[in-house]
Amino acid sequence: MNENPYSQPPPNFSPNDPYASSNNPYASSNPYGMGPDAGPGSDPAPGAQQANPYAPPSLGADAAPWAQPELAGSLPLAERGTRLGAALLDGLLMVGAMLPGVALVAVDETAMIVVMMLGILGLQIYQWYLITNTGQSLGKKWMGIRITMLDGSPVDFVHGVLLRSWVMGLLGQIPFAGGIIGLVDVLMIFGDERRCLHDHIASTKVVIAQY
Repeated sequence: MNENPYSQPPPNFSPNDPYASSNNPYASSNPYGMGPDAGPGSDPAPGAQQANPYAPPSLGADAAPWAQPELAGSLPLAERGTRLGAALLDGLLMVGAMLPGVALVAVDETAMIVVMMLGILGLQIYQWYLITNTGQSLGKKWMGIRITMLDGSPVDFVHGVLLRSWVMGLLGQIPFAGGIIGLVDVLMIFGDERRCLHDHIASTKVVIAQY
């Protein structure tokens, strides 16, 4: 009877399975320090703190103080002269917005009025956008000051624009009383709080912008 050639082990065959023995280099401990059961669903080690992936981003120590009420509340008040300079700059910008319309005075009076109104409206919308998002008009930004709430938190559209500007604009249109209200608004800046009437209406103040 012939022997089955496949029943004999091949030459130099070792009965020890290199992949099942302790000589297997891949059977050693995980160099990354995770046990065999570690994985996405495994429990963390006792006492280990896991980061919350749903937590909102932290402002951190480098965040601007005006965005942190606890720090912004301590910012110094803007000087009266600085506030005046910012108001003058915003006024000059308004004049500049009307110049394209003025150039049409010899061409068409209706076109002049339309272009002037569009220039003023465009500038005002941009200024309102800046105040709502940064607390600064262009003039205030150039002068390094910012509008905040009394507690130092950032203003929103209601307090920075609607109450602070629109309400005062409407009050100024009251016959006879409008002029007096405007004068009182300006004179109140000389108080200890350096807050005008529109600041009191909107519960705002103007501080030095450090960022």
